Amino acid sequence: MGLKSGQYLPEEYDTIISAFNFSGGKIIAIPMILAPGFTAAIIPHITTALEEKNIRLVRSNVIDCLNIILYIGFMLSFCIFIYAKPITYILFSSKNLELSSSVLRWLALEGFTGTLMPVITNIMMALRLRKSVLKRLFIYTLIKGILMVPMIWLIGFPGAILSSMIAAIYLVYSNLKEMAETYGIHFKGLIHKFVIEFMICLCMWLVAFLLTKIGLDGVGGSRVFGFFKLGINGLFVVLFYIGMSLFFQIPQTIFHFKLKRKPSRTEVR
Repeated sequence: MGLKSGQYLPEEYDTIISAFNFSGGKIIAIPMILAPGFTAAIIPHITTALEEKNIRLVRSNVIDCLNIILYIGFMLSFCIFIYAKPITYILFSSKNLELSSSVLRWLALEGFTGTLMPVITNIMMALRLRKSVLKRLFIYTLIKGILMVPMIWLIGFPGAILSSMIAAIYLVYSNLKEMAETYGIHFKGLIHKFVIEFMICLCMWLVAFLLTKIGLDGVGGSRVFGFFKLGINGLFVVLFYIGMSLFFQIPQTIFHFKLKRKPSRTEVR
């Protein structure tokens, strides 16, 4: 039974179930817990601005909240995707490293949508659109439930992730559309920043690949030494992400700060 046909050997079933329920679930919980924490303080400000009928501030707070979750959550999820194999090797024992790391890569995609959806749901609640979001959550569950079994039957375990992502795309798009229609929130700048972040993450992947080629792979040999090599690799990649995003002034606009420029000699005089 091959992986391409969506059918697995008994030991492969055990590996997949273990990766979904144990190792993978623990790893993707990192962005799902950490990233929304950065936006938690903004949600009450949306409610306050709405009560004061300051719609301009409401729009600004919503965009800030979404910008933060995309900037942090997508990077964390992408790092899990990049480092799925060394993470699995170092932290979890697995008889089938390739299959376990493949499951974690797929879960990293779901981890991103799982990070984004609760934040959008909370924003909808703060915007007093509770009825709409509850109805869409029901439709989300329905879409996921209908698609999951046939997609797993067709393509194997990735079908479970893809069915969740299709439902998540519906939920995110429909909620953002209602925000735009109800409060006149424009997401053009948000999308522009996310495209840049996505391109930077692709370059991160290349940097991680090159570092792996020179020996900083984190797979094989001692797990302690592998953890050390993975840490160096990850540090360079994260610094690259921060540096490139600073170059494109993404964190400056998201967190509302300016880098101090060293004055020239003429300015000092």
